[in-house]
Amino acid sequence: MSYEELDEKVEYLDLSHRSLGVEGVLDVLLDLSEDKIIKHVNLSYNIALEEFDDPKSVEYFIGKMKKYLSRNKTLTAIDLAGNYLFYHHPHPYNDHKKNYEKELTLALKETSISHIDLSENNMTGFKGRELDGFLFFMQNYMLKKKALQVRRTNLNSQGFLSLIHTLGVHSTLTYLDVSDNFGGLDPLGRNSSEGIQVFARALSQTPFLRTLKIARNFLRDNDAEHIANAIVFMPGFQDLDVSGNMLKHFSCRTIQRAICSHSITSYNPNDKTKKIGGFRDLDISGNNVGDGGIREICFAIERTKVLRRINLRNCGVTDDGGMQLIRVLQSNSTIEQIITEDNSMSPDVEIAVQAEVETNLLLLSLKKDAMAVNSHALPFETYHALLRKLKYLDDATLLTLHSNPTFVVPGADLTEALYLLSPPPRKQLIEEVVQASDSLVKRIERSREIAKRVDAEVRVGKRVLTWWRDIKKRKKMAALLNLTSKAVKINKEMHQLYDRSHETLDNNDDGSLGEGSEGSLIEDGESIHDGDRMIMTTITTSTAAGLPMMITDDAIGTGGQVLEQGSASSVPES
Repeated sequence: MSYEELDEKVEYLDLSHRSLGVEGVLDVLLDLSEDKIIKHVNLSYNIALEEFDDPKSVEYFIGKMKKYLSRNKTLTAIDLAGNYLFYHHPHPYNDHKKNYEKELTLALKETSISHIDLSENNMTGFKGRELDGFLFFMQNYMLKKKALQVRRTNLNSQGFLSLIHTLGVHSTLTYLDVSDNFGGLDPLGRNSSEGIQVFARALSQTPFLRTLKIARNFLRDNDAEHIANAIVFMPGFQDLDVSGNMLKHFSCRTIQRAICSHSITSYNPNDKTKKIGGFRDLDISGNNVGDGGIREICFAIERTKVLRRINLRNCGVTDDGGMQLIRVLQSNSTIEQIITEDNSMSPDVEIAVQAEVETNLLLLSLKKDAMAVNSHALPFETYHALLRKLKYLDDATLLTLHSNPTFVVPGADLTEALYLLSPPPRKQLIEEVVQASDSLVKRIERSREIAKRVDAEVRVGKRVLTWWRDIKKRKKMAALLNLTSKAVKINKEMHQLYDRSHETLDNNDDGSLGEGSEGSLIEDGESIHDGDRMIMTTITTSTAAGLPMMITDDAIGTGGQVLEQGSASSVPES
């Protein structure tokens, strides 16, 4: 993928170098007009120069591209590098009357494209003097966009002045690639720092820029100083590429200050879960900085915790510079890559430098998985570098290393270093003592057998206890059901008695019990009520039939009277 700021999970369609032609590219854009998945399409190097000789073909292509891209609201990045879009500029001696940079600008303004690559399209003409369309593009389209690549666009120092319109305090640009241009030269090919100086001033006010690639632009030390001083004021800056220029060791001093100014990360104020800032990548390859420049880079490495990758290819570094790198890397655990090829270092020194870097990668692997490293397979230099750098691992990681058999070999230097930093757990020490004695091993085995039998007996006992509890519960439930059935039976008998007594009362309308009765229950015409509520009362006196009588709620109420043997008595409240 071309843009580093795009998410890793974004859908990417690469159709570069397919010789699709104008119609093929338009067919792809037509298919994408209704697509809702693809976010980045690469259509670089697909159109030949002969297809744009006719002005109508260029106008036709830009018009159709505007129509198709305006329909798609998902596509956010497009690469159109090397398609000869602007090789014909308006001139009295040709048929091209329109400025195609302006036409493309107006077309892209109606789309959702925020990342664009227009490299190798001759936007500023063959001599870098056709700046009207380029300036219009920067002023009217790029201010609120996120990424721009204009490599090999013949931008000289005056062209860099046009770039300031996409920079500044209102810019949202995060990625800028202006490599392979002529930023350090004026239109006549002479050294000039005017454009870079103004460009750097606008750069220092760009808050969101993270990546700047300005390689192979004929920059000198004073140009690099302007850029490095601007980076100091850019809070989220991470990646600088100044390879292939004409820098000396003095430039590394200013770059070292820029690295030190971004030596820690900070949290994004808008999202506390994400970190921003921190100078991570530096590419100064192809610059003759020598051992003096390496000295400045080593000074920065000692003072930063976020620098990850450094490219020192073809920088004129000798064994002296290599030894400086080894010394500083022995106390560093964050550098993940250093490219030292094509220098004047001896093979042994270069191997030692790479061993230190490889050890840092091993530390990262061990933090994720304690079993990821086999110390027996490590080269001699890497093994001893790991021996020194175990101290950079946290206590939890060191504790997990005791489970890696290659790190706990008796008598090994790595094992002794690990034991000094993190003594083994008590369980492991006991196991080592036991394994050294056959009698202890036998005793342990016998104890384990006894423990297994005891565990089996305990499990059986628990099952018996559970079975006995179930039986007790069943007995209790049976007793409860028996009591319930008896209560139901008694209730049924009581209701039968009530019905019989009620029939007896109905047969004695005068309220007397008849001849031969021992007493009178209720006086004639007397009702026993307590408001509207009737209360059940049982009166154990002889009726005419000689049976006990139950008087329920619908018979008498609280406060009624009962007459025994012809005399009245109060019925107590139930």
